[in-house]
Amino acid sequence: MYLEEPESKGWACKDKNGLNITLGYAPQFFRYKPCLNNASYINYLKKVIKKGIQEVGLDMIGFDNVGISMEPEACTCDACKEKYVEFVKNKYRLDTEKGRKLAKEVFGYDNLECILPPAWNKWNMPIDLYKITDPSTQEWVNFKCETLNNAVKELCAYAKSLKKNIILEWNVYPSWGFNSMYWNGIDMAEIGKYIDGFYNEHDPYPKIDKNGIIISMIRSFKLARAMGNFVVPNNSHESDRHLKISIGEALAFNQGDCGRFGSPLKTGITPEARKYIAFREEHADIYSGTKSAAKVALLESCYSLSYNRVDPYYSNVAVMQTLLSAQIPFDIVLDRHLSDLSDYSVLILPDVECLSDEQGEKILKFVKAGGKLLFTEKTGEFNEWYRKRKEGLFASFTEKASKYGKGEIVYMKEIKHKIPYSYKPEEWYINPRYWELPLNHKELADNINKLLGRDRALEVKAPAGCIIELLEKEGKQILHVLNFNLDKDLKNVDIKINAGKKGKLTVISPDEKCKNASVKKQGGKLQFKLDKVHIYKVCVIE
Repeated sequence: MYLEEPESKGWACKDKNGLNITLGYAPQFFRYKPCLNNASYINYLKKVIKKGIQEVGLDMIGFDNVGISMEPEACTCDACKEKYVEFVKNKYRLDTEKGRKLAKEVFGYDNLECILPPAWNKWNMPIDLYKITDPSTQEWVNFKCETLNNAVKELCAYAKSLKKNIILEWNVYPSWGFNSMYWNGIDMAEIGKYIDGFYNEHDPYPKIDKNGIIISMIRSFKLARAMGNFVVPNNSHESDRHLKISIGEALAFNQGDCGRFGSPLKTGITPEARKYIAFREEHADIYSGTKSAAKVALLESCYSLSYNRVDPYYSNVAVMQTLLSAQIPFDIVLDRHLSDLSDYSVLILPDVECLSDEQGEKILKFVKAGGKLLFTEKTGEFNEWYRKRKEGLFASFTEKASKYGKGEIVYMKEIKHKIPYSYKPEEWYINPRYWELPLNHKELADNINKLLGRDRALEVKAPAGCIIELLEKEGKQILHVLNFNLDKDLKNVDIKINAGKKGKLTVISPDEKCKNASVKKQGGKLQFKLDKVHIYKVCVIE
């Protein structure tokens, strides 16, 4: 690179001692991480993009090793430090009286010319910081996110200006339960506005493990749907059965995109994989252009997930695992979706500690109009700067289930985690060993179903390992039924679904020829039984 582009000697990220920061995995010490605040580097990437599109004729470009270096190795070169000061000054609008007043409220002073990145040392390491309450560190987290967001936005806009339908995929997806904003400056909700899809090589392959824990990439797929993206997952090759579960999960939750199959040029695509790909092609109509039929929305809010490495993540994981285990269809929603929740009956806030007054007003407006709210633990007790309120946003609704306007609010004081978080240095995120169902998962599921009431679209009675996704398209309901067990089939899966006037049921599978189940219809509900689910079946109701 230095020979090709002599100017590139100044592109590398710098640590606090002015040394180049290398890639985060060994032994590739010769690969330097580039500083995204270096305009020359961004211009170089534009030349690469232009060559790829105009000379090679690419239809898709993927960006790998995306993200700010993990703390304590985020770039602190002179350009980053200058831009950090500029970022904070612009954010707080120090040229206005209102902005200076806000800065004084947050920082204690209204001159931010000398604000600096966190100065980590062996006595003060980022792994030790459980809650990010210091305003300068909070803004450093926000600055890193802004840096990456701006780079992605600029490069995407440039590529689309050269070829409108170019597909842009970025390897930015963090592990579930991991505060990527704090560690790497990755704000998926914001980046999702600009990209078409993202790669996921972090989550374990789907299964029910020996402890009964649901291991899946479903959070990744649902986040992608919320952002209008697709996911490129790796598919397992541990066994034929595991491979089929992996592809089936992608078909059900990834809008029919099967994902990546290892290294086909080296190993070839297995017959089992080809069978699933052929099934996808044969039934393309049930995968393209679908819409979620979920009536439950699970909020992932940026403030809470930025400033606390543990509690909001643990509750988010526990609630999502409960929804999956109880076969309750749900969507992930983001902060920007709070303005319009009209597609949903129930909104869940899992320990969403930090909410702005404006967000609180939007949530209560949803409830007042007839929506149902379930919130847990410290939800709304802090503002967007992690400052504790004198009274939480929903403090008046914590004693018992409450009517509010046309809606209803339920509070759960505690999500009872089976394993207390250890806070050991080697466990800096809610990793899969913490993905067990909470001890009060039945109470949580019952509360959600009670809030749904007549809007409860689906009831499933099935052995552990049955995972569902409910979609709709052009008047059809499309129910995906998956078996995450690695060693046995599901037997006798009883399904009751709100079907309205629909009454025709078709069951299909890539694994076997299916006989349509006998159907009972009563009061707009369709009842049927799947005697066996080997890996994956699709029930189409029209």
